Amino acid sequence: MKSIKTFKFKTIKDNRGKLTPIYFDKIIKHKIHRAFFINLKKNTERGKHAHKKGYQIFICLKGIINFKITNKFKSFNLKLLESSLHGYIVPSRHWVSFSSKNNNSQLIVLCTTKFDKSDYIYDIKKL
Repeated sequence: MKSIKTFKFKTIKDNRGKLTPIYFDKIIKHKIHRAFFINLKKNTERGKHAHKKGYQIFICLKGIINFKITNKFKSFNLKLLESSLHGYIVPSRHWVSFSSKNNNSQLIVLCTTKFDKSDYIYDIKKL
């Protein structure tokens, strides 16, 4: 069973501010095919599905986002903060739901697969 992985960004600081580059080949060995932004309203749950194949990379851009990630064997409660400079890599067949207690928290999700409606699992019992 593939597991959830955490990665950390390196930030370069100087008198002009901060620069945080993302080198995808250092984070994941698969090609990124799509990305999307999610703006969360306060106390609203999103996600609530899994994928049959591929990986998803979650990065918090603004606020605090609480994740519940479940596979066939256990559940993980994780948190992403905008200032933490890290993210999560979630493999296929992991149910992901997330929410925020803040209004307008923002997340970017990077996917190793193109959109395919038949790839989605909407029943957690079918993991």
